[in-house]
Amino acid sequence: MKTSYFLLPLLLLGSYLFAEEDSIPEICTEEKLEERLCKIEHAFHSKVNPLATIAPTFFLIGDVLYWQARETGLAYAVTASDTVIGTLLPHDFEVSEPEFDWDFGFRVGFGYNAEKDGWDTSIVWTRLHTKAIDQGMLASGEFFLPLWSSPDFIVTPPMVITSTDAHWKLHFNELDWNLGKAYHPTKFLVMRPFIGPSAVRIEQEYHIKYRRAVLTEEDHIHIENEFKGIGARAGCDLQFLLGREWSLMAKASAAIYSGYFDIDRDEDFESPFGKESFDIDQKIHVARPATSLSLGLNWEHKFLRRCAFFRANLSYDIQYFFKQNQMPRVIGKPFTSTVIPFDTFIADQGDLNLHGGSFSLTYGF
Repeated sequence: MKTSYFLLPLLLLGSYLFAEEDSIPEICTEEKLEERLCKIEHAFHSKVNPLATIAPTFFLIGDVLYWQARETGLAYAVTASDTVIGTLLPHDFEVSEPEFDWDFGFRVGFGYNAEKDGWDTSIVWTRLHTKAIDQGMLASGEFFLPLWSSPDFIVTPPMVITSTDAHWKLHFNELDWNLGKAYHPTKFLVMRPFIGPSAVRIEQEYHIKYRRAVLTEEDHIHIENEFKGIGARAGCDLQFLLGREWSLMAKASAAIYSGYFDIDRDEDFESPFGKESFDIDQKIHVARPATSLSLGLNWEHKFLRRCAFFRANLSYDIQYFFKQNQMPRVIGKPFTSTVIPFDTFIADQGDLNLHGGSFSLTYGF
C-alpha cells in the first residue's frame, strides 16, 4: 500500500514528460495571430459587407432611365386679351411655356471590386435625349405677345401675333470615373464615400416661331446653347440592410465643372417687304456646380460559391445643373446717343433639372 503512494507521483510526472505534442499549448506567434484576425474579419464582413465586396470581381452596369428634363427661363409668349376701349394695354395675361416630355435614356459602365478593404472603382456613361414642344392656342379676343423677338418685329394692334410655337431639344451626356471605399459603422449600415473626375456635355436647341396674319409676317428664332465641362465629383452611398439580400439605398453627390458655353442665336424676320436676319455668336468660359440625389430599393444575390453576383436596383433620381440656360433674350432698344440704337440682351436665365425613375442591373464575375 505504501509502495503505491510512491509510484503515483512518478506516474504523473511520466505522463507529463511523455505527453503527445498535440496536447502542449500552442505558442501564439505573429503569423498565427494574423491568421486569426483575418478569419475574424472575414466572418464580420460576411455578415455586414455588401455581398459584392467579399470577393474580388469585375462587374458590368446597365441602367434604363425614364427621366424628364425641365429648365427655367424658356417661356416663349404671353397670351393677352384685347385691350379695353380707353386703355393702352390689355389687362389679362397668361405665360406660355413648352411642355416637357418624359423620355428613355440609359446608363452603362464597368468596374472592379478589390479583394480587401472594400475598395472599388468604376466608369459610368449617362445619356439622355429629350424634348419639349408647345403650340400656342388662342381663344376669341386674344393675341400673343412675343418674349424672344427683336423689337424690330413690331407687335402693336392691329398687327398682333395670331399663332406661335416652340420646340426645345436636349442632348445630355455625362462620364464619371469614381474611386470608393466601403465602411461598416454598424451591422446594418454600409457607407461608401467616393470621389473622381467627371465630364459633361449638355447641348440645347430652342426654335421659336411667331406668325402675324396681317401682311403674313413671320419671325423665326433658332438658338443653340452648348456647355462642355470637366471637373470632379464627390459623394457618399448609404445602404440600410433589411436582410441578407435586400437593402434601402441613398446616394448624394456634388460636382464642379470648369468649361465653356458656345452660344449661337439666329433670327430671321420674313415679310412681303423682304427678309432681315440677326446673328449672335458668343463663347463664355465659366465654372458651373451640379448636384445629384438617388433613393431606392436594392436586391443582391451571390452565386457560384460567392465568386459572382447579380444586383437589381429601382430608384428615383434627381440631377440639378446650375445656370445652364445662357440663351440671349432681346428685351428692348435703349435710348442711346447713336443714330441706330442697339438691342439689349439678357441671359443667365435658368437652371436645368433632370429627374425620374431608373432600373439598374449589375453583373459581377
